[in-house]
Amino acid sequence: SQSVAHSSVPYPMFPDAQFVMPDLPDDLDFSDDKNEAYVFAYPFEVSIRKQDIAPVLKNDTLYYNVSILSKDAYSLNLIFEAVSIPEGARLSVYGADSADFKTYTSDDVFLAGVLATPLVQGEVIYVCYAEKNNLSKSGSWTIKQVAHDYKNAYLKPSLLKSTASSCNVDINCDEGADWQVEKQAVCKMLIQGVTLCTGTLVNNTAKDMTPYIITANHCVASESKALRTVFYFDYENETCGTASANPSKTISGSSLVATSPTGKVDFSLLKMSEIPPKYYNPYYAGWSVASSIGKGTACIHHPKGDVKKISVDKDKPSTGTLNTGGIKYIEDGNWLISRWETGTTEGGSSGSPLFDNEHHVIGMLSGGMASCDEPVNDYFAKFSYAWDYYDVAANQVKAW
Repeated sequence: SQSVAHSSVPYPMFPDAQFVMPDLPDDLDFSDDKNEAYVFAYPFEVSIRKQDIAPVLKNDTLYYNVSILSKDAYSLNLIFEAVSIPEGARLSVYGADSADFKTYTSDDVFLAGVLATPLVQGEVIYVCYAEKNNLSKSGSWTIKQVAHDYKNAYLKPSLLKSTASSCNVDINCDEGADWQVEKQAVCKMLIQGVTLCTGTLVNNTAKDMTPYIITANHCVASESKALRTVFYFDYENETCGTASANPSKTISGSSLVATSPTGKVDFSLLKMSEIPPKYYNPYYAGWSVASSIGKGTACIHHPKGDVKKISVDKDKPSTGTLNTGGIKYIEDGNWLISRWETGTTEGGSSGSPLFDNEHHVIGMLSGGMASCDEPVNDYFAKFSYAWDYYDVAANQVKAW
């Protein structure tokens, strides 16, 4: 399956082809606006092709080895295009820490020939492509983007400090005790290598395990972004505040199934390239299109790409209309959380689910004002509006 972790690195460790990225521009975006997708990395456009790299022959196997340096990066990630891996070949991406070792083979699905990789810690990322000499059909790939993390979004807790604000509460603290099933539906999303949001694996009435993810339109509104999204599952501390998260359970790639044609109902429905394997502990969340909601809601999310957190409101949500950044969403198309009793939301929480007191998804985070200092006024796009506000199948959830 995609992104299988290994304990060793391929031969040889130090590649023959080495690339150095230029310095970052001076006008980087360090803002934290949760009404937009959370930007954490700068993208360098490149064109590093397999056929331009001189291979090393060892034991009847050709090794195409590349290293890429982007000075002072907290982490790096890559986007490959025109990917074709024949049977028996493998494409490995890794850093100095073997825990970040990912291998892709002919068994993996590369939608439209695209592969977006998870984050690899540090300022150097290695690529090793290995295939048997004299194959009847040789593989191909081109690295089109190198993304430089300048906000410390890698968040390997044993080595790097978490960036989410201090009032956020780990999902495995006492406040999350009643949400241990539903939490497995929530995933962190790495989009086009440069932004972070949150999504939810949702069930359908056929109950056929179709890997649908619902998130915000302002996170993913195009097929291009969907193809270049990496989904992190089970990314949480094992116990409350233990700094023990494992970022290895990932799926790369999705297709855009449905979204609002104007973005004014802030939802997108994606279909991942594969069904999450059982050891990811996936859960297909239920949902409700009810127009009246009782007291008690919860949001499970990945603020700033951090490990899974939970926010809780004990009151009944009201109906509201979010007006932000020059966009006025559909009138009465949001659930409004007036104040969180526990936690808050931040950049990176966008798209995260609002659960009602029956543990059904009723909304997706669009934005708002809530912070640790003032945990007030968060707006979630109503699932009921995503359901059938628009008539066309490509613009609604109901058809799917």
